[in-house]
Amino acid sequence: MIQGIEIFTGLLFTILCVLMFQISFMGLCLAFILLAVMHHIPWENRIIQVLVYLPFALILLGVSLGAMSAFGMQTVFFGYGFHF
Repeated sequence: MIQGIEIFTGLLFTILCVLMFQISFMGLCLAFILLAVMHHIPWENRIIQVLVYLPFALILLGVSLGAMSAFGMQTVFFGYGFHF
């Protein structure tokens, strides 16, 4: 039941972060979902070994985009504009 709540929470937050263009938050959502998935798929799976780095990479990407915006790069440059 707890793993179901984790997956539901991750999916709900994923919808919210797509609606609000939050890249860093997407990394957190993926981490919630991976936590529940990794209870059933062994660590030796190559896909899991690659996916565990994705949340951290998304968080770093979001922070770097926010830093570029703070240093003066226009957010309009990124399409609809990312706000961090």
